[in-house]
Amino acid sequence: LDLLSLRAGPIRVPELEIADVRLLLEADGEGRGNWVFSSPRAQDRPSGSPVELGRVTLLGLELVYRARPEAAPVTVDVGQLEAHLDPATRRVEVGGSGRWDRTPWELAGWLGTFDDLAAARPIDHELTGRLGDTTIEIRGRARDRLAPGQPNLEVAAAGPDLAAALERFGLRSPLGGEFRVSGRFTPAGGGVGVDLAGTAGGIAATARGVVRALATPDRFDLALEATAPDAAAVGRWIGLEGLPPRPAALAGRLRREAGRLTLEDTTLRVGGTTILVAGALGAPPRFVGTDLSVRATGSDLAELSSITRLRLPPGPFEVAGRFRREEGGLGIDDAELRTGGARVRASGALGEPPRALGLDLTVDATGPDSAPLARLAGIALPPGPFALSGRVARDGPGLALDAPALAAAEAALALRLDQLLAPGDWCELAGSLPPGAGTGSWLRLARQVRTRGARLVIDTGGTVLAELLQALKDPLADGRSALPALIKPNRAELEELAGRALPTLAEVAEAAAALQAGGVE
Repeated sequence: LDLLSLRAGPIRVPELEIADVRLLLEADGEGRGNWVFSSPRAQDRPSGSPVELGRVTLLGLELVYRARPEAAPVTVDVGQLEAHLDPATRRVEVGGSGRWDRTPWELAGWLGTFDDLAAARPIDHELTGRLGDTTIEIRGRARDRLAPGQPNLEVAAAGPDLAAALERFGLRSPLGGEFRVSGRFTPAGGGVGVDLAGTAGGIAATARGVVRALATPDRFDLALEATAPDAAAVGRWIGLEGLPPRPAALAGRLRREAGRLTLEDTTLRVGGTTILVAGALGAPPRFVGTDLSVRATGSDLAELSSITRLRLPPGPFEVAGRFRREEGGLGIDDAELRTGGARVRASGALGEPPRALGLDLTVDATGPDSAPLARLAGIALPPGPFALSGRVARDGPGLALDAPALAAAEAALALRLDQLLAPGDWCELAGSLPPGAGTGSWLRLARQVRTRGARLVIDTGGTVLAELLQALKDPLADGRSALPALIKPNRAELEELAGRALPTLAEVAEAAAALQAGGVE
């Protein structure tokens, strides 16, 4: 302390050292802070200060900032921060280091004039620093040094890892790698105005909008634009495998509120496909919780096979509907696909690709030719017009079909058999009946095989085999036998057909001979 200055003023303090300080700054739900550093009429104060400080050193400062009551606090530890007054310019030069939530930081530059600081007026400043591996440059004017909602700043930052840099501010980024970003932060209603442009991993992007608080940007409303030379590479970064290796562009609005991300009026173009999206996004990599309204058009539906893990047919397409990602897999509501003249409407659960575990769909499909949909159905389908309406569900290793869907599936199979079978061919009906199918389905197929002049083999058991053999005793319309040329019951099945136990080989042979006498070759 300069004792002579006590008499004439202003009071001069050549050196001031402050040690072991703990400071809590927090705002309430309305954004009002618990600090007051100037009176409402501070701007009316005369220039100058009753006290002049030459050099100030902070040793061991812990600053905790909480943007709102429920927000996680941000802790800034200052190992050492030194500020001194340049007598010629009256600017306050600063330099220091410490930790930001366990990440090392360094800072150097100037903070405006001492008179403006003393009078709590807005200050111009220019700072450079480092937060971890990220370099930062800040210049501009701040109305309140400790209120993140009132900056008017130009910023630039660069670093080797975008994901690590954003994580320090409580944001999760699926994109990593080297990055550069620059732009402005300005005062805005409800927070901080943002106008940023940057590059990361070959992606160029801009963001314009409002962030509630820079220190804890958990609430924002941003207009986004981005381009990338390879959508497949972007997909690998965000855990979304299967995007085609084509140029991509995105434009839309991204909002975050209460920890939930939503897209509004967002358009994504990948190669020849355009997708319009709106709704909630779940967290990567599985994106559980995603609930999106989607409308898409494109030149080749098969290009999306990898990302959907479905065998989609090639050709132009249109898709519209609501798509959900849940713990059990994919779900759709009022979804409609148009491709190759066909129209498929569906609602329900798609299950977990690629095996569609949990599949349970209500389907209505029509078209001029079912053959192009064979890849999607996973079975060979006959060419020609088709109509299908009903419910399809995964039931253990097979599919459960309701009556209309089962009838349509049987008709498609019958048509396929007519195309394949010729006199003298062998055709086998084997295994168990699918859920919901009665013996009548097999009976109709068996008689169709025999009508085509093919030789029939039946490999099944239980009451189904007995009912089939009984029903096939009625000859075909042309008088030929409808009975199979070969059946293959095991001993238990043969005992069921014979209606008695067959403990010896001779009794087994006797029961088999009785079946042959009844018309089975």
